[in-house]
Amino acid sequence: RLVAECPRSECRRMEAAGGSAASRAKELFGNQRRDSEGSLDFPNLEFEYGDSDSIVAELSELYSYTEEPEFAANRDCFEEDFAIHGKGKKWVELEEDEHKSYLMRLLDGLEVISRERRLKFARAILYLAQGVFEDCYTETEVVHWARHNVFLLYEMGMFGALVELLNMEVE
Repeated sequence: RLVAECPRSECRRMEAAGGSAASRAKELFGNQRRDSEGSLDFPNLEFEYGDSDSIVAELSELYSYTEEPEFAANRDCFEEDFAIHGKGKKWVELEEDEHKSYLMRLLDGLEVISRERRLKFARAILYLAQGVFEDCYTETEVVHWARHNVFLLYEMGMFGALVELLNMEVE
């Protein structure tokens, strides 16, 4: 490939100087790169490429300060319903089957006729996906519960139900 990209006169000169055209072209392009590394066009930068930041930092960047009231509204919707159906416990104290039972209740709530009630159920689901932060003491706990809840929500079919709800709201 390098030979095909190299002008014919340059390729003949490389072959005459010894070695194959491909190896000489590779050497030529390598020299050009080394020569330009310290130039103004290509300054030397010290930069660490990373796949991502910590999960806590990524989540804090996801939400802006203007969305802070939304967190409280989501929590309030969850707590209002959970106070009635949570058996006097916190979410983090429930067993897996109790989590699933409550999630089925929320899933059923997404199908009610009243748009306002559907929105409350959707906000309660969002609070669970956000890690039930009111029940947690550390960021690590919030991240643990967010991850746990999101997998549980997905397992219970919540993703499909929320997509259907969004489609219904759009129409």
